[in-house]
Amino acid sequence: MDAPFASSLQTMSSLLEKNTLPAPTAPRPLASDRASHFRHHSLFIGVGSISLILLFLTSTLSLFPTFLPTLFFSLYSSSLLSEDGSLPAVAWKACEGLSERYSCARYDVPMDYSGKEEGNVSLAMIRYSADEKNKKRLGSLFLNPGGPGGSGVTFVELAGPSLSTLAGGSYDIISWDPRGVGKTEPAFRCFPNAPPLPFNISAYPDALDKFEIQMRQLVPYSKLQNMACEKITGDGIGRFLGTESVARDLERMSRAVWRKSDVEKGVNFWGFSYGTALGAYLTGIFPERIGRVIIDGVIDPQLWASASQANVLNNVFQDTDKGVEGFVEACVEVGPSRCALATDPPQSKEDLLQTLADLIDKLYLSPILVPDLPLPGVVSSPLLVSVLFLGMYTPRTWPRLATLLKDALDGNGKPILQVAQTLLPPPRDPTAAASSLFAGNGVWCNDAIRTTLKPNATDEELADSYTDDVRFRLSKVSRWFGWLGLWNTCDGFTVEEAGFGRFMGSFNQTLSNSILLVGNTADPVTSVKNAYLFSSIQPQSRVIQQDSFGHCSLASASLCTVKHIQTYLLKGDLPNENVFCKVDEVLFPEAGVSSFINDHDEEATRVLQAAREVGEALRSFHVSF
Repeated sequence: MDAPFASSLQTMSSLLEKNTLPAPTAPRPLASDRASHFRHHSLFIGVGSISLILLFLTSTLSLFPTFLPTLFFSLYSSSLLSEDGSLPAVAWKACEGLSERYSCARYDVPMDYSGKEEGNVSLAMIRYSADEKNKKRLGSLFLNPGGPGGSGVTFVELAGPSLSTLAGGSYDIISWDPRGVGKTEPAFRCFPNAPPLPFNISAYPDALDKFEIQMRQLVPYSKLQNMACEKITGDGIGRFLGTESVARDLERMSRAVWRKSDVEKGVNFWGFSYGTALGAYLTGIFPERIGRVIIDGVIDPQLWASASQANVLNNVFQDTDKGVEGFVEACVEVGPSRCALATDPPQSKEDLLQTLADLIDKLYLSPILVPDLPLPGVVSSPLLVSVLFLGMYTPRTWPRLATLLKDALDGNGKPILQVAQTLLPPPRDPTAAASSLFAGNGVWCNDAIRTTLKPNATDEELADSYTDDVRFRLSKVSRWFGWLGLWNTCDGFTVEEAGFGRFMGSFNQTLSNSILLVGNTADPVTSVKNAYLFSSIQPQSRVIQQDSFGHCSLASASLCTVKHIQTYLLKGDLPNENVFCKVDEVLFPEAGVSSFINDHDEEATRVLQAAREVGEALRSFHVSF
């Protein structure tokens, strides 16, 4: 992480600990607004979260953002109507501690969209206003950073100005903490404070021959976690966390902020990672309400809505190994002056890959002991694989990743263990505030099939099934990371499902506006193949394939990609055909030298820097080095 950015995040994190959000007023039931495209289904099969595959360090969902917003959300009860006259308007107020272009609000939406009076959800919202110097304000652009469980409030707080730059300054940049997440109330909580220690231990097997035994131990832990969620949440928000409800919240908010001067009456949306599932649901449920929609880092929407979690994980990991190979190849190419893992005389790409594989095998039998940290520990095989996997998300971290791996090769495990410990939830602290850390799990278990086996499958049968899934992934999908998808975290999740069922598609309806799909050539968790597949399903779309590594387009800055995005947002124009874009950042840049490949004029440099800054904000949601 660049020093200035890291410093700002640390300062923000310390400030956040001092601020709390007042409890919302008692829920006021709202009349249901069932849409014409409301669908009833008895079963929706999905995968909760790209973050969920990152269970590599804990047996809980511990990789959701740890940054909480540094602001207070004011409570309100709006008596004003939105400009379309159908809903209460959002009552924006100044955000404490942020610039005047930021506004904050709470907005009530129905907890249950099926028509039952279940009370409201109080959504925490944030806005970064369009540039006042820009005479042509086009409307509001909603964003979701991924997860599920990612805080949109935190995202816009970190990256509001840069997001506005990418949108040409012509949109109000708006996001929110989705139901169950962050400052939105009621939150989805599974423990009264920080989770107990047994849920913080590494869940990954040290070797395949021990995997089945460990799985039989971990399945009960998964069930216990879900029982804890049910005990705390009861009959409340846990039933209403599914992506269909989140999509309805998004559509409702868009009407509440709409102005008659807006160029589009539909929903303008830019979703990353899990946000692409949300975007796909939006197109399926509200095809007549689509404005300018960008789906970036595309999840296969049909698989999301129709397959088992094991099959979704097979899709997730299909291109992950490309990242490791690209990382090693680039390292060999630049040499030891720019990549600490490179050798002199140089190893071949194949030899360096084997060196890494040998290190992983060695750490299985002989972990590196690290006694000189406040929390002593060991660098084990699964820990190193986990950090390597996280490094695939953002190529900008590759120089640091190479240094961490070189230290481990030299027997120094302290740096990599320090990184790993920043990703773990803290030890149990009776004074800690309740956390919505598990909200992503709640979304997963609302969207997904509860079990791939018979309803009364024994723990032994579940463990055997998951072991078979992982063996398949290791042999057929990902040599390096096949074991990162551990088990179905929804087994034992007995919170009653919402009565209106799950959205099952379709995703090929006629839209009120065409959409833009973006995918990287070697995205570690959302293959570019998904973007082309979605485009084949939804002909009112175009694909930008960005020739880069990393998760989502902003993992590396590309002027080509940004220009196409701006043309779409500002003019509504898509390319005539699918586009292939190169990137403008160097892998393993020289120390003290800009990572941008070429000299650009002032405006292009400003836009590229904005893309980099938004990418860094997204990186903070899953990578800390």
